[in-house]
Amino acid sequence: MTINMMTEERAQGAAANADRMMEPSTLVLFGASGDLAQRMVMPAIFRLARRGLLSPEFRLIGYARSKMTDDEFRERMRKVMDGA
Repeated sequence: MTINMMTEERAQGAAANADRMMEPSTLVLFGASGDLAQRMVMPAIFRLARRGLLSPEFRLIGYARSKMTDDEFRERMRKVMDGA
């Protein structure tokens, strides 16, 4: 089954038409250490932040069964973003 994902061009067009930045918010990500979070969710959040669409007050709370410190999680996500 093919999933119709938004192309980069459409994403940029949507961002250009955005009226304003997102309201301050907190996202709770269950399964933060999992494959889906690393392949899809975190890169999407990273792209939103890079385009200036996330509020400076945006917060991400990650929950996972894997035991790791905040710094270990951050380092893991940095590696994911470097490869994206």
